[in-house]
Amino acid sequence: MSNILPYNNYKQVKDSFKNIDEYILFFPVEVQVKLQELRGFIHIQVSELEEYIGYQMLAFRYKESR
Repeated sequence: MSNILPYNNYKQVKDSFKNIDEYILFFPVEVQVKLQELRGFIHIQVSELEEYIGYQMLAFRYKESR
């Protein structure tokens, strides 16, 4: 059907998320849609954020000004 991993494999893959897209693909399709909507909404509200994986969860932080 898709490239989604079964949720029961969580313990095997939880430490391997390299980016937000991999994290989102881990969830069922219905949840993926909601996470993508949330992700887009957050970026619309605060454009100067960067995404990262923190504690194996989707996270955002302000971009450092250089």
